Amino acid sequence: ADGSTITKGGRDAVSADPTGEDFPWKPLPFSAVLRKSFVGEGGAALDRSAVDGKALGLYFSARSCPRCREFTPKLAQWN
Repeated sequence: ADGSTITKGGRDAVSADPTGEDFPWKPLPFSAVLRKSFVGEGGAALDRSAVDGKALGLYFSARSCPRCREFTPKLAQWN
């Protein structure tokens, strides 16, 4: 992406196209938004190919959320 405007009427275009067939832009594939490398289990550096063909889950939490503070450590222990 080069940051150029792809449509000035995005909201109108989306509203007029409830099935999304003429959506004014195409989303990037998930692999394109991943960093070139990231930290894996045990602190090992991994590149994008480590997740190719795998199902990924994204988890967002907040320290101010009591349920998140309770669940996050449990999730971290799950393998």
